[in-house]
Amino acid sequence: MSYMPSLDAQMRVCGRGLFNQIEAWMVAGLLVTGAVTAVVATNPALSGLGFGNPLLYVALSALEVALVLILGVAIGRLSPALAIRTVDW
Repeated sequence: MSYMPSLDAQMRVCGRGLFNQIEAWMVAGLLVTGAVTAVVATNPALSGLGFGNPLLYVALSALEVALVLILGVAIGRLSPALAIRTVDW
């Protein structure tokens, strides 16, 4: 007799893989953030660019908020199956 895992067990395994991928992307994002921070902190020209120009600081902050809003609307329009397929390479 062949062993057929239950649907619940199959979903747990798939969910575990999905969360591992999500955590890998989060770690990659933190590493990129740390690298960019280190480069900016050690380069006086780049550091002065961000802190010396208030207009640039406001523009980058507004761009960040706009990007979050746009991605929030876009992810809401995706079907769950497409969202999982997009992450599951």
